[in-house]
Amino acid sequence: MHQSEMEALINALTATAEVMGTELKPASIMLMTDDLADYPFDSVLAALKRCRQEISGRLTLAAIVERVQAADGMPGPDEAWAIMSRPEGDTVVMTEQMGEAMQSARPLLADGEKIGARMAFKDAYTRIVADAREKRIKPKWFVSLGHDKEGRAEPIAEAVRTGKLSLEHSLGLLSPDNKAQVLQLTGNVNHPFLLEHKQAQLEEQQPLDAAKGLKHISVLKSMLAVKAIPQEEEEA
Repeated sequence: MHQSEMEALINALTATAEVMGTELKPASIMLMTDDLADYPFDSVLAALKRCRQEISGRLTLAAIVERVQAADGMPGPDEAWAIMSRPEGDTVVMTEQMGEAMQSARPLLADGEKIGARMAFKDAYTRIVADAREKRIKPKWFVSLGHDKEGRAEPIAEAVRTGKLSLEHSLGLLSPDNKAQVLQLTGNVNHPFLLEHKQAQLEEQQPLDAAKGLKHISVLKSMLAVKAIPQEEEEA
């Protein structure tokens, strides 16, 4: 934080403590400010606001840090396990920490120990995330493509919508049809690729339509020829 932000944080801490009925000595405020200085200023202010709204007791440093970390984008252990325990055919968007924690669970899953695998994953994930937060490492998201090609677009589009993945990076992972789906699902209906894809589909459809038309004409001619035969016989 800059010096001006540090001064603003001191004022915010003092005011929040007063609102919550907590009396903080100047030395305590300086220590808390120093511990919070490594976090983004806006994140700390948002955490202080949540403390005022959610806590009925005293203001503590642990309560502030907990709320700052909760906003860093790292999924909780249960959410992370729900993502990582999906079938292999599914496409999933995960963090590096989730992938690392899964290494502890895979042997147990292979043996059919689902409960043990979940516990091992959650323990490892909690430890790995705590270490990442201590080092101020932000989550990095990436895609693990499943075997089900038709199910790839939706999870990737959701990740793009929530800011976990960039659109252009995501498009580079997909087939033309999946790219078109992601662009439509994310509202990028005027993206150059989508316009070109639609045009190519129209051009491919035109010869098929023409062939169908010729076949239909041929069938009609055959029907007319069959009807004409009895009339000629009567005239004969």
